[in-house]
Amino acid sequence: MEGDRESYAILVDKYKDMAFTLAFRMVNDRTNAEEIVQEAFVKAYTKLGSFRGEAEFSTWFYRIVYNATVSFLRSLKKTWNPDSQCVEEITDEAPGYAEIENTEFRKNAVLWAISQLKPVDRTIVTLFYHDEKSLREIGEITGMKEENVKVRLFRSRKTIKVLLLKKFQGHFEQVTQ
Repeated sequence: MEGDRESYAILVDKYKDMAFTLAFRMVNDRTNAEEIVQEAFVKAYTKLGSFRGEAEFSTWFYRIVYNATVSFLRSLKKTWNPDSQCVEEITDEAPGYAEIENTEFRKNAVLWAISQLKPVDRTIVTLFYHDEKSLREIGEITGMKEENVKVRLFRSRKTIKVLLLKKFQGHFEQVTQ
C-alpha cells in the first residue's frame, strides 16, 4: 500500500500543472480549478484499478479532469467570464506601435480571444496548442470523434482571428493573413 502511495505521489507531481491548466482555462477561477483538480486526483486514485492502459495515462487522467470540470460548470449553470485582469490590460487604450510589437501584449490579446470561446472550445485549443495533444488524444479526452475535434479547432481558430481583428482594429492583420 505504501508503494502505491509513493507511485501515486509521483503521478500527482507529474500531472498537477497540466491538470490545473486544463481546469483553470475552462473555469477561469483559481480556487475552483484547484478544487476540481483535487477532486480529479481523488477520483483517479480510487479508479486507478480501472485504468486498462488502452490509452496513455495522461489521456485517461485528462478525461477525468475534463469530466470533473464539465460537471462543475453544469452545476454552476452560468457562463464563463473572461479573466478581468487580462481584459482590462487589453481593453484600456488602443496600443501604440511599440506596444503592438510587444510579445506580452500579443499573448494577452490571444488569451483574451481564447477566453471568449465556449468552454469546450477553449479546452480543445488549450489541449492542442498548450499541451500539444493530438486530435486523437483530444477526442479521447473530450469524448468527441477526431473529425469533430478537428472541425471545432478550425472554427475556434477562425473565431479567434475574427475577434482579434475586430477588437484590435488592424493591429493583428499582418500576423493573421
